Amino acid sequence: MKAQSQTIKEILEQYLTISIPLYQRPYCWTSSEVEVLLEDIQNIVNKKKLNDETIQHFIGSFVIEQSSANNKNYLIDGQQRTTTIFLILLAISKLDSENNTNIKQILNRYKLELSEEDSGCYRKCLNRDKLTGKENNLIMQYFFIEKYLDDQDISLWIDAVLNQLYAVNILVENGENVFEIFESLNSKGKALEPFDLIRNFLVMQFKDGEENFYKDYIKPLETLTKDVAKVKRVNGKERREISKESYVNEFIRCYLMLDGKYISKKEIYSEFKENYDNFTDFNSDKSKVHQFLQNLNDYKVFFDNIINPSKIEQSGLREQFERLEMLETETYYPFVLYCYDQFDQRGFDDLLSIFIQILKQLETFIVRTIIGNSSAKKSLDKLFPIIGPKLFSAKDCDYLTELPNILVGNVTKEKSVYIEADEKFAEKIQYFEFYKPSSKFCCLALNLLENDFGNSEKVSADYQQIEHIMPQTFNEAWKNYMGNEWEAIHNKYLNTIGNLTYLAQKENIENSNELFNVKKVNLRKSKFSLNQWFKNIDEWKEEQIIVRGEDLSLRLAKQWHAFEGVKEENLQKSNQNRVTDKKIEYFILNNEKVKLSDTKGSAMMEVFYNYLFNINPNYIQILLDKQQDIVNLGEIKTSKFRSRREIIIKDYPKKIFVGVSSSLDQKLRDIGKSLELLDIPSEKFWLMTDANEKLTVNAPSKRAKKEELLEISYKGIKIEAKDWADAFTQIITMILKDNFDKLDSMPELFTRKTDHGYRALRKCNINGQDVYITTHSSTDEKRRLLKKLCRKFDIDENLVKF
Repeated sequence: MKAQSQTIKEILEQYLTISIPLYQRPYCWTSSEVEVLLEDIQNIVNKKKLNDETIQHFIGSFVIEQSSANNKNYLIDGQQRTTTIFLILLAISKLDSENNTNIKQILNRYKLELSEEDSGCYRKCLNRDKLTGKENNLIMQYFFIEKYLDDQDISLWIDAVLNQLYAVNILVENGENVFEIFESLNSKGKALEPFDLIRNFLVMQFKDGEENFYKDYIKPLETLTKDVAKVKRVNGKERREISKESYVNEFIRCYLMLDGKYISKKEIYSEFKENYDNFTDFNSDKSKVHQFLQNLNDYKVFFDNIINPSKIEQSGLREQFERLEMLETETYYPFVLYCYDQFDQRGFDDLLSIFIQILKQLETFIVRTIIGNSSAKKSLDKLFPIIGPKLFSAKDCDYLTELPNILVGNVTKEKSVYIEADEKFAEKIQYFEFYKPSSKFCCLALNLLENDFGNSEKVSADYQQIEHIMPQTFNEAWKNYMGNEWEAIHNKYLNTIGNLTYLAQKENIENSNELFNVKKVNLRKSKFSLNQWFKNIDEWKEEQIIVRGEDLSLRLAKQWHAFEGVKEENLQKSNQNRVTDKKIEYFILNNEKVKLSDTKGSAMMEVFYNYLFNINPNYIQILLDKQQDIVNLGEIKTSKFRSRREIIIKDYPKKIFVGVSSSLDQKLRDIGKSLELLDIPSEKFWLMTDANEKLTVNAPSKRAKKEELLEISYKGIKIEAKDWADAFTQIITMILKDNFDKLDSMPELFTRKTDHGYRALRKCNINGQDVYITTHSSTDEKRRLLKKLCRKFDIDENLVKF
């Protein structure tokens, strides 16, 4: 590379036209970032007004590749700054209506070729088309700049931009790895989405004729994500912008998990390159690359249907996917993508009814997990990738019999919820909090009930028509109406199915906080069949909420009917004592009953320690000394202190905090430890849940041991290491000593460059040169990287023991 410090004018004069490569992301600077550059230039202008011509401002480096294939000057690094500078020049041109400067000639001489997405908007700014400022981020920032410059001396600004802004102009020479440079530079700037890196990686495989490649393979993926973003842009009440990149990232992640291996979001890029290498067999043959990308785009069609069901032609399949979408989880995507592919290969039309039934079973499994097994909800993203390969591995199997067995067999806890009778599951539904602002799941439940009450039409009601019969906010009239226990009743039943219904938006607004004698009028004349229930109801108190809740919950439980025919071996290892997500009515300590107005575990912790310390203030110092991960003065930040509750103790001079960020069973273990430290017998304490279930403290759990270092060697030479990172570093070092000429072949693993951008690393000296080796990965990932290294370096994998 050749590098020299130059003014912006000198850089533009050297290249005249600068092109943004196809793999670069669109212009993404926000107004705050643009404003920083504008203020830097403003500072130069202010000094110029004082006749100070010596001031200069350095804005970083521009890395340019001069392509021999098409004679273009590609900007590898510096896109955001360069684009902003051209927007400033455009805004000056607009403000120079009387042609008092040479800005028009400047813009005619120096050109910027942007990516396809931004180029149209840039031309609109250049040609003075009618703009609103809302079309695109680039146009928004153009308007921001134009407003900023409105009362400025634009002649001084032109001179400041062109002659007093400096940058290091770095010219990449032929033969240098442009992709590696781009990857390294962008590791330090604004974090790139995995798809940005993947797009860059793929485009670099097609250096010649890249425009057709971009059009045939990359553009369809980008178009898919834009369409989905438009469909889902408004998510219920809150208008939430959904990044289009997140969809294509999720698609690629699901595609990479088709072999049954879970992949986290941060692993997408490295796993994609691994998958690409395996598919093409490290072969740069263009036909292999085309085949790989065609395969990717084939799966994209399936994924498009999963996340955007309105495109599906078959009504039964479309409706089932719409129901799944209302569960508000993306965890099932890898499994369904796998099913789509398998049924497509085996005859989609012939197996359509089976596919729909599988999706219904999937819905039941997810719902029973959400409502009855929240401990497993967090692990669904790791569960679903393995289900597809397991289901379709056996020939001629009964998919509808096998799937429940595989699903239940791979859940580690609370398996009984998937087979328990509908009447028992209904008890869990009755006290589940369905309502959240913009909750699609709540709408799904009400839609199913509406149909169950006789409305055969497809329900199109949404969150705006969800009515809380007992209102969300109590006025004095409601408090008096509900009696002395109004707060407990409100907390317990407000968002449960017994207290929710649909009501047309106009009537919903009219009802607001009115008492039930007013509300029942609108409920009885409602167009929704669901509200037949209120025909003979004249009051709305705890008893009525319970009775309606029991009825509706049983109806819903039948919609999500228990799995049948699950084999006994798949039900083993169930943990019936897990207490996560229980609602706590009260606790007993030393035969004293303490009721809770808030049934959550975090509130229980606050009330318990408050009660404990008021019994005996001497307990405070004991726990401050011996259990600071739970009780401290706020100065110690543990994982449990991500959320905390303040304890108010009369006459105690300091604030005391209790950490509450943990599962309920962990909270019980923490309380058990406190009781032990205070010499209080554990049998003196227990909880009672809303389901009349008695819970006692558990013994503190022991952490699982880390995987031990067993056999670490290379070419039969045993390696003594203090930890996995040390062992990994030693093996890589030994391999590189034998293959030093290949040092630049795996920048994701090692490099000799000091600007490596690695998060965790080891510095080694190999053959007289400093080499940086990244160790930021799991043990399994280290093994995978070693296998990849062996394939790249043509090393027998049996020579490496790790």
